[in-house]
Amino acid sequence: MTNDPFPDFGLGGSSLVAPAIAGDDIYGLAVVWAQQGSVMLSVGTGSDWSSAIPIPGAQTFYSPGIAMAYDWFDIAIVWTDTTGQVNLQLATSPGSSVPLSGPDAAAGAPAIVYAEGTLFVAWMSQTGSLVITSYTPNGQGPTVPDFEVEISSPPGLCWYEGQLYIGVGGTMDQPAAMSIFTSPDGGASVYPYEGGPNYVTTAAPSMVVQDGVYCLAYSDESFSLNIIQTDDLTNCTNQSFPIGCHGGGASVALSMGQLDVAWTYGLPPEDPRSHEVFVGYIPVTPALQRTPLARERFAQVGAQVKCPGGSVWDPQSQTCVSSMSCVGQCVINCMGANGLLNPITFAYCLWKNC
Repeated sequence: MTNDPFPDFGLGGSSLVAPAIAGDDIYGLAVVWAQQGSVMLSVGTGSDWSSAIPIPGAQTFYSPGIAMAYDWFDIAIVWTDTTGQVNLQLATSPGSSVPLSGPDAAAGAPAIVYAEGTLFVAWMSQTGSLVITSYTPNGQGPTVPDFEVEISSPPGLCWYEGQLYIGVGGTMDQPAAMSIFTSPDGGASVYPYEGGPNYVTTAAPSMVVQDGVYCLAYSDESFSLNIIQTDDLTNCTNQSFPIGCHGGGASVALSMGQLDVAWTYGLPPEDPRSHEVFVGYIPVTPALQRTPLARERFAQVGAQVKCPGGSVWDPQSQTCVSSMSCVGQCVINCMGANGLLNPITFAYCLWKNC
């Protein structure tokens, strides 16, 4: 813990770029970051975090992205490799990556969000255009390069009420005003969000939306951490914290009563926190404090089927697996006292051990 204006905790990892965070108040949080060319993962909540592990085969010097595919009992990670190719890997296929583009496709980090049984991934092309694609268990959907939508930074993504929200901003070298786009059809068409916030940023804003409240995290021209919580993007104010964000950005998730924000400390090299990956917890607006975030689907996660002796039910594959197998051991070790399989610790176990 530090003397910052809200509780936070260092994960021990080091990065030159911003991390990404995802999760909730039921199963916890997962954070990924680029460290010396490898994508690292840590899971936990509060001050209780796992040791960081590398994602097999995931190599990048840009910020990776992460999304919880709860309906699949899975976690997805995306990254841009050193050739400019965008790749995706699921926890249930550790070490097996899916190329979402060819080489020389992306200029910087990709973004990812999960909604309605689909993973949506976006990036900025080498020519500065917005590109959006999708992925389901049946494979990759169409890739839509929108040459008419030029963006000033690699994008951020979120989903709310049937729409993709795409946020862009500036870069560390060229700060610029943030802008937001929306897509009602998974990226096939994209429209500017008129009258949205225009604060100057050094990376795309990270955004989540819950019950009509928009929560954004970004770093400004001085690389300070900024938070917006509003029910009206056309009339909002920011809250600035005297915390330096190395790598130009921050990432945000939402859980009960708090915003979970991940960033890399931008401090002088002699400061022991310099370049360390941190997670902080910021109280949410009263409108969100009154809203239970749990959803009925979570009650279905632990649905069990009686399996023969020596085997356990794997809800991800919907089959009985040997209790002595790697997957079986992860199921056993990640089943909570309430009978629910924790998909976050399950994914961590698969990536670490299988």
